[in-house]
Amino acid sequence: MISSPLRFWILVLSLVGWNNVPAFAAVTLEVAPADGAKSRDLDFDMGASERVVVRRVKLTIAIDSDSPGRYQVFQRVNAPLANANGTEFSLKAIQFFSETSGRGDLRAPNPVPLEMGEQVVYDSDSEGSPIELTITYTVVPYGQEEEGPEAGDYQSSITYGVRQSS
Repeated sequence: MISSPLRFWILVLSLVGWNNVPAFAAVTLEVAPADGAKSRDLDFDMGASERVVVRRVKLTIAIDSDSPGRYQVFQRVNAPLANANGTEFSLKAIQFFSETSGRGDLRAPNPVPLEMGEQVVYDSDSEGSPIELTITYTVVPYGQEEEGPEAGDYQSSITYGVRQSS
């Protein structure tokens, strides 16, 4: 069990990748905390008695074009979640799911493990309609019988992006 606090944060970055964009098209990706945090970074601060911590990020996507077409929204974990000593915090302890009231297909409507590299979280409808997408991250750092991770600060970064799809 954790006998002292465990804190980790994930720096949030955004990226737009659009191939063959007409000069009159503009793609907007806004990233904001959805749970009242002051920073858009995901900050998980766990005390010794906490078992689950939840954080939410809201993505707003809009494409200003006469015919934007389909797009995908993805997240990319850029580096292992590690402390200053290089000790890694297992990404298996972090799950996420996504929600939207817009049209399109959610790739993670139910909790799935966060993984290194890229994970598509949403495919738009054929018109490329604008959406608000909320991604919820749940952290359960250890099971009841398992030894917890080393206490301390862990950090990594996640890039959110939008790209054209077929």
